[in-house]
Amino acid sequence: MRTGAIPRWLPALAALALTIAMPAAQGVPAARAAFPVSNGTIAFMSTQDGNPEIYTVNPDGSGLARLTHSDAGDIAPAWSPDGTRIAFGCGIGPETEGGFRTVGPSDICVMDADGRGSARLTNDNVSDGEPTWSPDGSRIAFRRAADIYTMQPDGTDVTRLTTDVFAYEPAWSPDGTTIAFTSRRDLGADGMANPEIYVMDADGTGAVNLTNDLATEDGHPAWSPDGSRIAYDSYPSAGEAVAVWLMDPDGSDKVRLPPAPGSDSEPAWSPDGAKIAFTRVGDPPYYTDIFVRNADGTGAVALTKLPGFDGSPDWQPVPSPTPTTARSWAATISGAGLSGRASLTVPTRGWASAIYWLYRLKAGVAVSARIVAGASCDATATTIKRLPSNPHGTGRPKACGSS
Repeated sequence: MRTGAIPRWLPALAALALTIAMPAAQGVPAARAAFPVSNGTIAFMSTQDGNPEIYTVNPDGSGLARLTHSDAGDIAPAWSPDGTRIAFGCGIGPETEGGFRTVGPSDICVMDADGRGSARLTNDNVSDGEPTWSPDGSRIAFRRAADIYTMQPDGTDVTRLTTDVFAYEPAWSPDGTTIAFTSRRDLGADGMANPEIYVMDADGTGAVNLTNDLATEDGHPAWSPDGSRIAYDSYPSAGEAVAVWLMDPDGSDKVRLPPAPGSDSEPAWSPDGAKIAFTRVGDPPYYTDIFVRNADGTGAVALTKLPGFDGSPDWQPVPSPTPTTARSWAATISGAGLSGRASLTVPTRGWASAIYWLYRLKAGVAVSARIVAGASCDATATTIKRLPSNPHGTGRPKACGSS
């Protein structure tokens, strides 16, 4: 955009050149992220090969891939906010019950998106599982025994959040301020603990019961990417099928998604918020499969039709490329009684080096260059003290948002 006439005595300003150094953008989104993303693969647990292992599948059911190969069994995958790693419960069993191999006491492990580079984060005598990442990727919340803890992604700085011995299935809100979780801390009329959905501050304080219904068993909370809704599964004590419900973060406006044959549980939002993956228990022999439906509950489609049990889906966020955003800046050049004005464009982050060809000015003449930012940016000035022996000046204005 032209911001002013360029005097004929400064023809070189029309050929002003910019060289730009752009630093990498910092900060990411959420498990179940709240930042511009596209929908990647769906990670899930399957026993199709006789042992619980982690697999991925495309949202259309294609591209099934096995990521783990462990005799002990691996469960409950959770994608990192940038979609490059998966945290999961890694078995240290196996145990055998009734002829079936099951996952014994587990730890938390992480691996790359392709299953490589697996590393164990916890190693203790209690069972750790159900990991979930903070939106910025700096912490992992998880269940240890029957309480919720957090730690850094390298397994250090383990911090306990709950002390009621009945807390599990944590889910971090997209803004990072709260954690939804399931707890059996409330007792029903029969004296039995009843699972409900709670939210608490990220430091473990201020827990509030959202579902507060002793006639149902509620669990597996999952935040929508924009943080406006929480999906969860609910099992009525009367014996009806398990179904996926939605509610606001304060527990209001509860809506059951359209019922379907079988039981639906373990919801997981797509990163763009348009769909929900979930586990469905089908007809005898009652194997479970991974399904995907629209966020309003319509259009359920099976992604897996495998022998055994599939469950614990989690959707990979694939961050969109950072758009090249730029602002128009006005450059004012003055010196030796002459002045001119031209427009230029620089990135909103990083440095921009502007080279001014001032053919009409003599070497040694002091020249000032001022780069004036847009309304939301601070003005930045640089002064070309003296021209070099050739009639060129070089300024290094600071771009908006850089440091």
